[in-house]
Order: sequence, then structure tokens, then C-alpha cells
Amino acid sequence: MKCFVVNMKLLIIIPFLISCHLPLFLVAEERQTLLDSAEHEGTKFQSALDDVLQWIEAMNRRLASLDPVSGDKERLRQQVMANEVSYGTKALHKCYIVPY
Repeated sequence: MKCFVVNMKLLIIIPFLISCHLPLFLVAEERQTLLDSAEHEGTKFQSALDDVLQWIEAMNRRLASLDPVSGDKERLRQQVMANEVSYGTKALHKCYIVPY
């Protein structure tokens, strides 16, 4: 009989505890979803930063291996044309030497 009374008390208390803690659980679940989303976005951002860092390091090595800029106008024109930055067949930028 004592066991039955304890079980009845639990049956009364459990719904009360669930109703009290359910809002907290829902808030925690929502926060976890936001944290997961932020982690995913952070991972994508880190990947993009790694790509940029690799590009910067490659350009740094490339620039370090270039000849110094010439003071001669024709030689400077040749250097600019030889080192025009391009992506595939599309030029990302063009340099023009304006005679002075």
C-alpha cells in the first residue's frame, strides 16, 4: 500500500515538474540551435579566411620574387604588362602608363 501511495504522489508531481521545467528546456533548446548555427557560420568564415591567407602568402612570395621597379619608362611598361594580374582569361585590373 505504501508503494502505491508513493507512485500516486509521483504521478501528481511529475506533470507539475514537467510544466515548470518545459519553458527552460525550450529556451535551452533554442539557444543550442542558435549556437549550432553560429558555429556553422564561424566555420564557413574561418574557411574563407584561410583561403584569403593562402592567397596573401602566395602573392607575397610572388611579389618578393619580382624584379625591382625600373625607373626607365619603357622597361616599366614591359614590367607592368608582364605582371598584369589575371584570372583565367579575364583581367582583374589593367594598369595604364600615362606619358608625362
